[in-house]
Formats: sequence, C-alpha cells, structure tokens
Amino acid sequence: MKILIVTENFKTGGLETQIMGFCRYLRNLGHEVHLISGIGSRTSPLRKIIGDHLFEVDMRPDISTKEAIASINRIVSYVKDIEADILHIHPFTSIIYGAIAASLTYKPYVVTLHGPLSLTYEYNATYRIFMDLMLRDAWRVFCVSRETVERVKAISPGSRVEILPNGIDIERFKPAPMDSSGPVALVARLDSDKVPGIKFFLSEWAKLGEELRPIHIFGEGNCFDELKNWVKDILSGDSWVTFMGHEDHIEERLRRGYSAVAGMGRVMLEAMSMELPAILVGYDGTKGIISSDNVEEFAYRNFSGRYAPKIELGPPIEERYFPTEERLRAYLERGGAQQCIMHMKQILSLVPELAEQEVICDIGCANGAGSKYLSENVKGSVLAFDLWNWPSELLEYDVHTGLDLYNPRTFKLLPEGAAIILNHVIEHLEDPWGALDALIEIRKPRMVVINVPYHEIVPEGAKPPEHLHSFRGPELQQWAIRSNTKDYRISLAPIPERGKHNIVATFFFSETSPRMFKLSRGVLKLVDDLKIARNEKERASLRRWVEENANEDKILRQYTEEIQSLGPGEYSWKEAVLSSIGEANDISLFGDKLFHCLLNNLPQNQANYHWVNLYLSNKINQTIAEKEKLSNQLNQTIAEREHLSNQLNQTIAEREHLSNQLNQTIAER
Repeated sequence: MKILIVTENFKTGGLETQIMGFCRYLRNLGHEVHLISGIGSRTSPLRKIIGDHLFEVDMRPDISTKEAIASINRIVSYVKDIEADILHIHPFTSIIYGAIAASLTYKPYVVTLHGPLSLTYEYNATYRIFMDLMLRDAWRVFCVSRETVERVKAISPGSRVEILPNGIDIERFKPAPMDSSGPVALVARLDSDKVPGIKFFLSEWAKLGEELRPIHIFGEGNCFDELKNWVKDILSGDSWVTFMGHEDHIEERLRRGYSAVAGMGRVMLEAMSMELPAILVGYDGTKGIISSDNVEEFAYRNFSGRYAPKIELGPPIEERYFPTEERLRAYLERGGAQQCIMHMKQILSLVPELAEQEVICDIGCANGAGSKYLSENVKGSVLAFDLWNWPSELLEYDVHTGLDLYNPRTFKLLPEGAAIILNHVIEHLEDPWGALDALIEIRKPRMVVINVPYHEIVPEGAKPPEHLHSFRGPELQQWAIRSNTKDYRISLAPIPERGKHNIVATFFFSETSPRMFKLSRGVLKLVDDLKIARNEKERASLRRWVEENANEDKILRQYTEEIQSLGPGEYSWKEAVLSSIGEANDISLFGDKLFHCLLNNLPQNQANYHWVNLYLSNKINQTIAEKEKLSNQLNQTIAEREHLSNQLNQTIAEREHLSNQLNQTIAER
C-alpha cells in the first residue's frame, strides 16, 4: 500500500514520535509511506525511515481561502503523482486540507486525534463545522484515549471511532538501572502549552530541601529561552537545573542512572516501560507519581493530567504577595518601625532566655528596627532576615532581604543551631506548618519564637491582603506536640492601642529529640509516593501494564488490519464545502464570510443551530475579552497617572521643604 500521512506540524513531541513509529513499522512490512507537513517542519529524523518521501505545504490557520485552495491543490497533485491508496490525517487544520484533498481524488482517509484539543483547538465555530463533517465521513477516527472517544461521539455523532492508544517499542525501552540518588529527567516539548506546568513542577521540586535532586531537562520548543531565563532569574535554579536540549534516543540517556522521569503523555509510558518512577507533570502543574493504583485513571486522559488536582506547598512564585516600594514606605510612615520595636520588647519580656543565646535569627524583621533594638539588649549576635526586598536606604540594620520560606533551599542562609524568631511571618504563608516543619528539620534551631496575630476579627475587606491566617493557642500547641519539642510556652501579648492581642509562642528543642519532618501534605505525598514507586515490584508491575496496554507492535498490527480493509471514501459534505470556500473568497479559512456560506450551502438541520450558537458564543466571548483588555489598559493608565501625580506631589513637597530650608538659612543669615 501507498500511505500518505498529512500533519500540520512535525517538530518535537508525542504526535511526531507516534508518526515515526508508524512509519518505521509500515516500512518494515513493505508499505510505501509518504508525509506532507506544514511549512518549517523538522522532518530530518524521518528521512532515515522513509527517505525523500517528504513534502511541505502551507496549512496555517490564518491564510486566506484563496491560499488554502492553492495548498489543497498541491496536496491533490501529490496524491495523484504517488498514486496514494489512503490518506492518514493528523491534527489540526491539516484535517481540513487532507480531507478535502481526499474527496477530490476519491481516496479514503482516516484521522488520528491525539486529545480533546484536536477537536476544538483555538479557532472558532467554522473549525467545529469542519470537524463535525469530516470526522463523520472518515473511514476510521482513531483516538489515543477513551476521553477523546467520548468527545468525538458528542461532537460528531455517527463517526466510526475507536481507540488506538499510543504505543511504544517495549524492546527499545527495556528496563534500565535506577539510581535513587541520581538526577530526575524531565522530558517535554518546551512550548507555551507545557511550560506553565513545568515551572510549577520545578517550583515544587525546589521546596524539597535535602530531598532535592538535580533536574536534567530534555527538550526544545519556542519557550526554551523563556524557561531557561525563568530558572535562572526567578527560581535561582541554574545550579541544579541543566538544559540538555533535544535527544532523539532518549532511552540511551535514561540508562545512565536517573532516579525518576518527569513529563506527560508518551514520556510516562516510556518511563514505566524502563521501570523508572514516572512523575506526571500536567499542563498546569505536578499531578503525582504513576502507580499501579492510579495508572488506569491517568491513562483515561492519555497521561495528560487534565482535571487531576495539583500537588503543591504554596502558590507559584508569580502569585505571591510582594508589596511595592511605595507600600513599604507607607508602612514605615504609619509607624511600622516603632511597631517592630514594640513587638521585640514584648518578645524579650515573655522570652527572657533569648538574652543568653549566642546567635539569634530575626525573620520578618521588616527594615531592621526591631533587630537593632534586639542587638542592643542581648549578649549574642543578631542576624536579620525579611521576606520582602527592602530598598537599602530604608534599612536601619544589616538585613538579608528576599528570604523565601516557600523554598527550603534558601534556609542555608540561616546558621544551624541558632535561636529563631519568626516575627509576624507565618500568617503570610499558604502552608505555615509545612514551612515551619522544613525550617526545623533543615536548620535544627535550639529554640523558635513565633509572634502571630491572635484570631483576628476584623470587618470584611479590612484584613490585609497579605494575611492569609490568624491563630489560636491550640493550633500552636498541636504543632508543638507533633514536632517533639522538649518544652513550649504560649502567651498572649496585648496591643493596647489597637485593642487586640498577638500570640507569642516559644518552642525549645534538644539536639537529640527526633523530628517529625512534614514539608506539606502535598509535597510529603510526592516524596512518599516516589519511595513507593522505587519499589522493585511496583516498577515491574507498571512495566507489565505497558506490555499489555501500550505495546506498539500489538497496536500497529491492529492499525494495519484496519486500513487494509478500507472501502471507497464517502464525502457527503464535498460539494457544499467546496462551493462555500470558493464563494467566500475570505481573508481567512475561519473567517465570518466562510461561516455564513457554509450555513447557506449545507442542509438545514439541528446541527446548524448548534453551529450558530457556537458562532454567537465565540463573538460574545471575543467582545468580553476585548472589553476586559480595554478595561485593563484604562486601569493601567489611571494607575500610571496616579503614580505620576504622587511623584509630582512628592517633588512639590521636596521643593517646599528645600524652599523652607532656604528661607530659614536666609533668616539665620
């Protein structure tokens, strides 16, 4: 048979890997395989398999109908030249180009859908019309997951749909030695779809402190530089994250002593086949470790992690609360420094043992005013740390700014065995107990003093946005018991001018007392599940699952049996679609004119009303998005105007101050 594969993209990823496997298998059976891909494809690896049977056609979604017709005619000419027996079409817009070319040459076609996005993507109602029509007349619609099968049945009833799951060469991906102390291999295409989840995973992995292992990232994509800069500038992870680039034979690299493999989709199958722990990193974050208990659940959505909850300790770095310099200045103008000194006086009166400590770490010291007071009233040295980045001119003490309590790797800034004061800090943290546990485990302090707000009761909306928690004594008592403290003391500290109270809790630790380290419920589960996944029996069990459900040889035998039994094609939509494209002469294959032409030329039925609803919904959403964009621009303009106004007022005030000084100097003279 002569098989022509049509795909919009061929660069780096699961779709491309699947196509290469198909080409290799079909060539070994003696079939002649050709591939048409979009402009700028990376097809050089395929040349070793199918030779020069490669052709590029412009199948972008944003070209005009006139250009689209030219691209369709080029595919038609190629089909005729090679006398293709069947077209096998992959997403996205290539389904439209390939199906129309098949109809013009009277060739049967099959379609493979790699996920729900293959059906909807980001185009519009016109795309959905094409999908409905062309999937219905495809000889077979192959789906890589049960999730996608159900979506096809809902969108295009009557389609001849069946599951053809992703398969891998289990001989190529044989079991490999696992090194539990080795690095983690993260294998993924680095594009805008996957990078958000990768950032989330890296942020979470950084929180593991002493459990941290180096990360090797294998992959390329249009967000490669963005991710690399983010790792260096935001995560400060360039010392433990290494970018390895694209690797055609990833199985050879994974045999060099990795502790686990992170990724999604086909990468998870490859990791399980090699008996390496598989960490599923979805589009929006870390989903968990693949196990014999959850493998079917994750397989339902093709190991994408869609809709599965994320494992997390705190919010991503970009979502945390970082006050502006203006707000920091306003805090001091409201008496913030005096408040810090007041807190320190209370702490010293309630915890006299601090005066005898050799080293005290004051965390949450603001601009250092309280730390300065503390240093003048204790025998030992005082080191000051704050979570926020204070301008140096506002500091009254030598302060280490930007301490990240979400990332225990930064705890190395703190000396081991010191006394630690957390002065109004943990109420700012998403998971205060996880951060405390990590701090105690990693730096092993002799004592910890916590000053926190006492169960704040304030009017709705008046609570500071950075305060995520308030506390009561029993909560702190429970933590003290769970953390095996040698002794603890919990006291109320009144704030007379506000009519409120703080809680000052002091915890004493002995050097020999065992610790119950619990970084967080989520991250602890990740660590515990990883230990289970490294069990030899568990890894062998997942390898057997792959052999039974994702054996490429077995899956491709099913595929070849299907395509060899194909009959002539059916194209019930052919005349209406071709007429519409010609009449519309639109600026885009998904333009409004083409949509209206399709409605006029297709038979009136219930689907038409569905398409109109989709079209109107898209228009409404587009209008809302444009309105929000304009609103954001307006708010930004107002904010910039207020900022300039404040600067102007400050300049006027400074000018008046200088004028007063000048007048005073003149008067004195």
